[in-house]
Amino acid sequence: MDTNRIYPILDFILNHADADELAAVKAALARREKQRGYGGLDIGNVARETSRDIEGQIGGSIDSIRDMIRNFAVEMIVKEAPDIPEEHLNQLINAWIPTPDTRSMTEKGVPGEVLLEMIRQFVAAGTGQLDAGEKAALEKEFGDWEEIYWNRFPEPVRKTIRKYLKNEIDNEMFQAMIQQILLSI
Repeated sequence: MDTNRIYPILDFILNHADADELAAVKAALARREKQRGYGGLDIGNVARETSRDIEGQIGGSIDSIRDMIRNFAVEMIVKEAPDIPEEHLNQLINAWIPTPDTRSMTEKGVPGEVLLEMIRQFVAAGTGQLDAGEKAALEKEFGDWEEIYWNRFPEPVRKTIRKYLKNEIDNEMFQAMIQQILLSI
């Protein structure tokens, strides 16, 4: 336990906090407990780490198989149409056998729930409503997470977020538009 950090917090709670501040502390503790699973495990963190481990184990195999299939398709096309321009060949291959760089967000293996959570976190940060602990965890895990998220969002999501943060649309319209966008990609 880091006593340099915990004692000032405990002193504030026990000796200086008013009723509203105590209510805020109580709500934060309840939220923290709600995020934890049985036995004090952070289920979300365990799931993320497991997902990364599995992705790392199978990622190389998938890339190898995709490359083999793409090369086979190129050979077949060139055999049947030897005069095809390279630009057209690349367009066909990218349409038929997309790489991670040419696929949409949901095709990249990012489940819709994860995209929604990324959008929620980004918008909460943009409106000053992101929990300080959650923001610190994101910064620790990803560094400049806001830029990373922004670059991963498809352009229609970016446009909708811009409109919402500029108060051009209300929350209900924002939610409906995001749902529609995610259904279309």
